[in-house]
Amino acid sequence: KNINSFPTVVQFKDGKEVDRKVGALPMKDEVKWIETMLEAIKPGSRQKDGPKLPKVGATSSPDFKGAAVIGPAKEADAIAEATKSTTSSTSTKSLLKATKIAKETANPAGTSVPLTAETFQQKVTTTHDPWFIKFYAPWCHHCQAMAPSWHAMARDMKNKLNIGEVNCEVERRLCKDVNVKGYPTLIYFQGGERIEYEGLRGLGDLISYANKAVSAGDGVVDVDAAAFEALEKEEEVIFLYFYDHATTSEDFQALERLLLSLIGHAKLVKTKDPALSARYKISTWPRLIVSRDGKPTYYTPLSPRDMRDFRKVLGWMQANWLPIVPELTSSNARDIMDHRLVVLAILSRERKEDFVIAKRELKSAALEWIDKEIQAFQLERQELRDAKQLRIEEAEDRNDQRGLRAAKQIRIDMNEIDRKEVGFAWVDGVFWERWLKTTFGIDVKEGEKVVINDEDNQRYWDLTSTGNPIVPSRVSILETLPKVVASPPKISPKHKNSFFGHLIWTVRSGMSAHPLITLGLVIGMLVGASIWGRGVIRRGKAFGNTGSFFTVGGNEKDGLLGGAATGGKTFYTALGISALGMMRGQLQWSRAQAVRRTGQFHARPAFRQFQQIRHASSELKQEVAHNEKIGDARSGLSRVKNLLLGTTITAVLAFGYLYVTDTRATFHQWLVPRVLRTLFPDAEDAHKISNKTLKALYSVGLHPRERGNPDINGDLKVEVFGHVLDNPIGTSAGLDKNADIPDVVLGFGAGIVEVGGITPRPQEGNPKPRVWRIPSQNALINRYGLNSEGADSVATRLRQRLREFAYAIGLGLDPVAEQSVLDGYAGVPPGSQMPGRLLAVQIAKMKETPDNDIDAIAQDYVYCVNQLAKYADILVVNVSSPNTPGLRNLQQAAPLTKILTAVVDAAQAADRKTKPAVMVKVSPDEDSEEQVSGICGAVWASGVDGIIVGNTTKKRPDALPAGYLLPQNEQSIMLETGGYSGPQLFERTVALVKKYRATLDKGPNEAKPEPKKIEEAPKQPQKSEFQLETEAMREKIKQQLQQKSDTTQSAAPNSLDAETKASIESSVERDLKNLKPKTGAADKNSRDQSIIQIPERHIPSSVSSSSNTTAAETKAAFSAVEPALGAAPDAAEKMLSSGPASSAVSANPTKKTSLSTPAQLNTNKEKVIFATGGITNGKQALEVLNAGASVAMVYTAMVYGGAGTITRIKQEMREEIHGLPRQLPSSAPREER
Repeated sequence: KNINSFPTVVQFKDGKEVDRKVGALPMKDEVKWIETMLEAIKPGSRQKDGPKLPKVGATSSPDFKGAAVIGPAKEADAIAEATKSTTSSTSTKSLLKATKIAKETANPAGTSVPLTAETFQQKVTTTHDPWFIKFYAPWCHHCQAMAPSWHAMARDMKNKLNIGEVNCEVERRLCKDVNVKGYPTLIYFQGGERIEYEGLRGLGDLISYANKAVSAGDGVVDVDAAAFEALEKEEEVIFLYFYDHATTSEDFQALERLLLSLIGHAKLVKTKDPALSARYKISTWPRLIVSRDGKPTYYTPLSPRDMRDFRKVLGWMQANWLPIVPELTSSNARDIMDHRLVVLAILSRERKEDFVIAKRELKSAALEWIDKEIQAFQLERQELRDAKQLRIEEAEDRNDQRGLRAAKQIRIDMNEIDRKEVGFAWVDGVFWERWLKTTFGIDVKEGEKVVINDEDNQRYWDLTSTGNPIVPSRVSILETLPKVVASPPKISPKHKNSFFGHLIWTVRSGMSAHPLITLGLVIGMLVGASIWGRGVIRRGKAFGNTGSFFTVGGNEKDGLLGGAATGGKTFYTALGISALGMMRGQLQWSRAQAVRRTGQFHARPAFRQFQQIRHASSELKQEVAHNEKIGDARSGLSRVKNLLLGTTITAVLAFGYLYVTDTRATFHQWLVPRVLRTLFPDAEDAHKISNKTLKALYSVGLHPRERGNPDINGDLKVEVFGHVLDNPIGTSAGLDKNADIPDVVLGFGAGIVEVGGITPRPQEGNPKPRVWRIPSQNALINRYGLNSEGADSVATRLRQRLREFAYAIGLGLDPVAEQSVLDGYAGVPPGSQMPGRLLAVQIAKMKETPDNDIDAIAQDYVYCVNQLAKYADILVVNVSSPNTPGLRNLQQAAPLTKILTAVVDAAQAADRKTKPAVMVKVSPDEDSEEQVSGICGAVWASGVDGIIVGNTTKKRPDALPAGYLLPQNEQSIMLETGGYSGPQLFERTVALVKKYRATLDKGPNEAKPEPKKIEEAPKQPQKSEFQLETEAMREKIKQQLQQKSDTTQSAAPNSLDAETKASIESSVERDLKNLKPKTGAADKNSRDQSIIQIPERHIPSSVSSSSNTTAAETKAAFSAVEPALGAAPDAAEKMLSSGPASSAVSANPTKKTSLSTPAQLNTNKEKVIFATGGITNGKQALEVLNAGASVAMVYTAMVYGGAGTITRIKQEMREEIHGLPRQLPSSAPREER
């Protein structure tokens, strides 16, 4: 106001102008004026002479006492002085200190910042800054009550933590994306992660949580033994992460993710201090433990995947982040009480001596119980291990290879054993007096008591076996607890509710546990009620209850004919009453006429007629009353009938829903396929209608699915590409060509679902008709020609599916949420989005792409990979369809190598953390040794992860059973062009699997590509540096062995002195001992490995023989071999064959090489095989798996067997596995222990 020149500085106080300075002032005068103002505001707070001002041109402030600008000589003197001071007892701090880079200050104003959708995106979502945000509504009374505490906390967090708030009445979309379900909701955000605050809403609670969040923002603190001991005095629960020099960045990233979830619960630190490792007996790194009151508990999984599994580690932390004996409060009540038995001591702080003694006794009981539980756990695990070892030894004694494989594949998983967890806690009986009285009937004034609470079943125990109250005594607790934990409990429990309350709770629990059944019952009851109501209304109308004013006896509210008359009698009664009225009218008219004619009235005949009429009227009244009684009886009976009818309809609907939506129902096996074949003679029409119907049913939750989780026992688990599948059964491409219903097919129970084939652009395929059924053989002939909607359309559909999944689990709809699922942070494979399942996407080339243009063909596949790789767990390269001209020519070694190399490179560039595996699908018609060798060579050379053996065949097999004559129409169908699929292909599939398994197990050097068969084929891929160096080294060894043989043919075997020979042999033995197996199958002493449960064959692990060895490791291996080359070629050959150099490039082991080393056992388990073709039952699936496949895939069997085919096959596999023992096929190799 009244600003006429610049600069003008105005001082205000209480909204009024006090002073102003106009124009530029010297620094000294301006500082003096500002100091005078500050001194007036807070007397005594300023320096006496004011701050020292720098002179004009000075490069530093006179008050700055840090490192000044000094010359080189003085800098050297300062450094020397600083070095000297560190070794002196009277040392002083160095003059040279590192200058920290200033960070952007958090919450500089100390306020809660209102956020909109735009500012939320800019400040929270796209940054790594921590934010504590309140989501509220202005009308919410709880929000209004919490507002003062929230703003006070924001002021306290000034320059510490960003505080924000979102008005959900204005930003409805933002609150919906964040999944806000109530007001106020408090969420802490940092770096794309979020955690909801569920504690108390007081100022102290909010500030405490915010301070812990700030300390967590500094990352996981590194501690040594002394720092950890000091921390133990302050914290009851500490998670300690042990690491060493070999711990990777992925391990530390997984560790940092856990910090956010631990805010307000426990402290997380890391260490590499040998003293702490010795204290807790740590011998493997990384390792995670929790120290609760000094007692350690170990995270038992040790594999890198388990250590980086966020959900698994966090679940273990949540089960162990409470102290051994915590205090029960409103904020931790659920964590303490849910899903466990809790020994709850009811104490009073007012009696201090008793309080201390009771807590000590309670903690002693807790520690002793934990020790007993650990001993029981170890004993049970040892018993399971002994049982496994006994089965192994028994199989060895019988020379039963199948039994031996099955025994080795037994996995000791203690997590699958159901044990009731027991916790300990105490509660302040004075503070929670009312709750304790109403719940347990206990008054703390009568003394300290203990109850054992089972919150899940709404029951508790407060008496010992002798009938005395349980007291906070170690003896009393430990004597009672085993009898309560027993199943069933040896002491009768008490229920928290009354009889009716317990009944209501039981019903509610059942409804919560079975929501679908509850929904079916409710719908059935509504339908029954509506039917009963309509029946009542209809009967009321039929009985004439119309509300007439005229009645004939009975209830005055009934109509003329009564409200309970029935049927045809009501009609005749009405006619009789009408006739009575007419006769009385006729009598009066006759009397009047007689008087008019004769002047006299003869009453006698008329009186007789009148008496007859009165008699008829009386009979009619009796009949009406009789009909009313019959109607009342029938009405009551009808109500009972309607009630029974409604109940029956409800039950039928509920169980009908469960039956129809269960894939095990014979409805899906016998009725649905036959109806489709009858209604739709064209198989393609039936296929499309089926997919559309399943898609519509899935949208409303009525689709068929596998119920009961038959895979929960884990007896069919297999490991494929680092994922543990629930079962080894998959569905081949063709059932879901364009990824319309992947979730429906996954619901059928398959471990792997393949969709496709998908081409770069849309294409129609071959002309219709192009699919024919052969019902007598349960077979199909098709020539679809890879009809597809195109990669872009399918990618859009898969991305929308991924976004909906991210939104459903609470991550939101933004790209960050999508990327989080792709990177595996949701805890499930990004393709299948289900644990224990994988989604494979098959890709193919365009029909119009020239067959001889390999570069263009490779580009077709690469385009599909670029569009679809993000959303697939497995990419399948289709080079085997018989209905696309020239496609099978691509199975020759040279073009196949080039195509697969391009696909693998594109898949590795996919924008997600875990890359999809790549497989190639080959034809069953290319079965010669040369063709198989060429395909396997291309697989090894390109780095593909595996092969899918089998597709439709151009050949026409003989009918089954042998000699069966096909009907005339089926004989004509057999003449159609296309690929044949059916049960007749099974024997060929088994033979091909064995052939590919044997060829792949030989390694890359043995599976050499076939000679070039097409013109202008690309050059063979050049050998890598590792291969060249290894071959050169082997050549040197061979020359040395030859020279040695020539020169010492008649002399002693070796002229080396004993010391040199001993040194070389010890070096070789050390290298062999240091080799660590990639899987537990190679370790004969391993009893606790994650291996499959299917007999006769261990599923190969996806361990690459070249990608896992770095150049440095290879050169180090060569340098270790080189000194022994001239002195002992035998030892050098042994080192080269079994040491790290052999993992760089595989070669033929010499006859002298032993097959007992773990590394060599892994060489035949590198490439994975899926098998498809003719598999129709569980016995055939097992035979294919035992032949060398990891997964058995079905297609035609589902066309004829319906949605329950997968469930049926798995059940048949279980019956085969757990039934009579089966002999190992004679062609299967014996596995060395």
